[in-house]
Amino acid sequence: MVTAAAQIADEYGMEGVTLAALVAKLGMRSPSLYNHINGQSGLTGDVSDSLSATHSAFLAGVD
Repeated sequence: MVTAAAQIADEYGMEGVTLAALVAKLGMRSPSLYNHINGQSGLTGDVSDSLSATHSAFLAGVD
């Protein structure tokens, strides 16, 4: 889910990362999504954490 949300962010910016956009991308129903994330703020936090970790890992490999 975080990967799908990051793809949405890549295409539309963080403002495009909405629960509706994620549900549409994943082809699931909204109630199912809430079993995996803690609302919009949880989704945004998860994407932000993932992008930060990826960025840090990349920088750690740069000399």
